[in-house]
Amino acid sequence: MKVLLAADGELMNSTMSECLVRARYLILFDIETGEYQVWDNTKNMDSESETGIQRADLASRLKADYVIAGHCGEKVFQRLQGYGIQVILGADGTVAEALEKFKAGKLLPSVVPSLQQIMVLV
Repeated sequence: MKVLLAADGELMNSTMSECLVRARYLILFDIETGEYQVWDNTKNMDSESETGIQRADLASRLKADYVIAGHCGEKVFQRLQGYGIQVILGADGTVAEALEKFKAGKLLPSVVPSLQQIMVLV
């Protein structure tokens, strides 16, 4: 199982990024092997056009099963779900902490793309 995490740095002790599209780095972690790879996510980060869709497409090409981030936009969320990728939002702390919470079942897939929408539903 592979998990793609939005991070502010390249290391496991880096802070989770608040936003998938605006994350400085994407870290792909393989749960079975414990290995991870890092992608510089700063290319085209300032571009508003299709950046989120490109990140969703990258997650699919990397064969991620889950994406973990603070939040993501609705189009990105829908694209990821269309690829069969589960999206987990609201993650904070470090990458390592988010992974531990995920492995312990404390981070669950989101059903809507933002925490504001979750609050409206409750």
